[in-house]
Amino acid sequence: MAGAFTSRQRFFPHHGATLMLPSTTVGLKDFDMKPEHEARRKIIREWMSVPKDKRQTEEQAKPFAKKAMERVPSSGDPYRQIMRWLLPRIGKP
Repeated sequence: MAGAFTSRQRFFPHHGATLMLPSTTVGLKDFDMKPEHEARRKIIREWMSVPKDKRQTEEQAKPFAKKAMERVPSSGDPYRQIMRWLLPRIGKP
């Protein structure tokens, strides 16, 4: 049955198929972010606005994360989630 398709169809089976696109165009401003993603962005922005000398260590991030916990719509452990967001940014300019 291998001979039933051209070599191009074997490697690119989606070529030649009809592609259905939505009838309306969605811009970035129309896109609603998930609540947790929006909270993450806000918390990271706040952390990065803290003076650099106040965000150099994990010990400095802990009280910040505890304070921010109430703003994270999370089903898991919000403190651990926030610390995962902050740790890569500790000591960054």
